Amino acid sequence: MTALSTVSAGIKPPTSIPQDTTWFHGRNPDSVGPRTGAESLLCTGGGVAVEELNVTGSGYLQLLCAGNDASQTNSINLTLTLDGVELYNYTHPDGELDGPIAAGMVQLSGQLINGVTLDAYRFEQGFTVDITTSATACYLIYKYYLDS
Repeated sequence: MTALSTVSAGIKPPTSIPQDTTWFHGRNPDSVGPRTGAESLLCTGGGVAVEELNVTGSGYLQLLCAGNDASQTNSINLTLTLDGVELYNYTHPDGELDGPIAAGMVQLSGQLINGVTLDAYRFEQGFTVDITTSATACYLIYKYYLDS
């Protein structure tokens, strides 16, 4: 088996990614983490930008999205800065049923996940994720791994 560093030697960190991308979570964003091997982090920013993740090192970002819990219609801004470059900065106006997604793709139908696609955004130095929302229950769902 070849070491990851050898296999990934030609993959470079992205310098831009699509903006204004959303995903449908149907008021259940926190159900995504356990079903995809991702982490779910409860965010309660009070309407100001809060750095929710600060990862240092090199590796791959596979999934990054946010959504509000049931019946919370507050807007959500998700900002991803990877290797010092702001790659994604999108404010979704109403995070009750769907929300911003910067990496990967998740398709939900009620409590069931119909499909998951994981990206492989390479990072060499690390990445940060900021969330701005006034929702009392906004979930940040993320999956990444570091090189060994």
